[in-house]
Amino acid sequence: MKTCLLQLQSVMDSNGVALGDRGEVIYTTAARAIAYKLPLPTSPVDNPYAYFLDKYASEVMGDLCAINEDCVIRVEQAAELVKHIWVFRYSVAYDAASLSVMATLDVIAKEGDRYLSPKYQEILKKYSNVMISSTRIFADAVRTPEAV
Repeated sequence: MKTCLLQLQSVMDSNGVALGDRGEVIYTTAARAIAYKLPLPTSPVDNPYAYFLDKYASEVMGDLCAINEDCVIRVEQAAELVKHIWVFRYSVAYDAASLSVMATLDVIAKEGDRYLSPKYQEILKKYSNVMISSTRIFADAVRTPEAV
């Protein structure tokens, strides 16, 4: 994980991420990477929030705690963001006619919806080039057990 954080620091340095925003960028990219690696169910479920909590809450907390050991992050906020990103992915796959999905696809997170917090959107807009690189760094780290 230390290698991952050094890579992340380098990406943030080279892209001019303000010191005051780095904590947000770190926990946001960690949450994105974890949420994107979690598989969706193979068919619709009655309650995607309950499904997420039942299937993934423990794994998510384990990944976030491993990151937190080397870099202090807001674990609870990151876990909440993981859940919301995953549920949004679920909605795109199984509830594409929902107003939330339609609004987001129409606006592409410019205005946001109930799944994406204003802070998350602000960080995405402000550091869009950093978010992709940083998310890939974390995604590689959480997929590789020895990296954690």
